[in-house]
This record gives sequence, C-alpha cells and structure tokens, in this order.
Amino acid sequence: IDLTLAKSQGYLKHQLPQSESSSQRKLLAVIGVYTGFGSYLKQNTFRGSWMPREIIGCYAQTELGHGSNVQGLETTASFDSQTDEFVNHSPTLTSSKWWPGGLGKVSTHAVVYAHLRIDGQDYGVHGFIVQLCSLDDHSSLPGITVGDIGMKFGSGAYNNMDNGLLRFDYVRIFRNQMLMRFVL
Repeated sequence: IDLTLAKSQGYLKHQLPQSESSSQRKLLAVIGVYTGFGSYLKQNTFRGSWMPREIIGCYAQTELGHGSNVQGLETTASFDSQTDEFVNHSPTLTSSKWWPGGLGKVSTHAVVYAHLRIDGQDYGVHGFIVQLCSLDDHSSLPGITVGDIGMKFGSGAYNNMDNGLLRFDYVRIFRNQMLMRFVL
C-alpha cells in the first residue's frame, strides 16, 4: 500500500508504530487496495468509517480449490441490469474463499475477487467490497457464510492468526461496490 497516498487522502492521521498488530496491517492493506482501485465517490462514502474501526477489512482472493491461481477462481459476480446490482455466488465447495487473515472472527467487510459476468459473458477477475456481517452484533448477513478455519498443521506458529473461510449464496451488492477505478 502507498502509505503516503493514504495519509495525504486523510486515511492515516499518523504513522502506526513499528509494533503495529497484524489486524492493523490488514486494515492498512485493505485501505490500500481500496484507495488504489475504488472510485473516488465510493472512497468518500467509506472514508469516515475505516479508521474509527467501524469497518475492519480483509482481502479475500484465495480459494480452497485454486489457491492463488487467480484465473482459476470460481466465485462469480454476475451483473443484474434490472436492479443495477451484482450477485456474488460461490457455486462449489472449492470456490470457498480460504485462508484470508482476519476473516474468521474479526472482519466486517472484504475485498472479494470474483469473475465478473455480464449477460453470461466472463470479463475476467475483478474486486468488490462486500459487507460480511452486521456492524451492530457481528452476525453474518443473509447468504453469507463466514467461519474460522481452525488449527493449522505444524509447529502452531500460525495458530494465532485469525484465518477464515467465506462463501456466498447469491448475495446482492450495489453496483458501486465494484472496485472500478480502471474499468471502462
């Protein structure tokens, strides 16, 4: 993330100390993705919520069946021209977003990468900001499954990380939740 840009646009009032927590680094990473790819209008909409910790974000690209093979992702975001919305869907078990840090218990929103579909045609992988849970009681929103992946194998060094899983069952989001700064 370009911290100078984030700071100049009012996202950071001061530099975080070197001992910043993992959740602080994740929040900065999501803000960086957002400031780099979100539309100016949408950036201003969320600006007041990022830093007071109302919105805690994670980066949801990796899928259970495809790892970081971006072109192999199965999650879809189909445009519905009747409602001017995208419909996010995880069609298979292997399309589950798997491993994102901060997703299992903490995050309220995610930058989700999915294949953009318009009238049945695939336009490649694009990013979307998706609210995952209620800001009041942290319960999952309808059509969204969020969970912690549990203990990891090995020495246990990574067990302090809140890694999660995410699935969508035809979840509708507004059109302006697409990170469309560079989309024609």
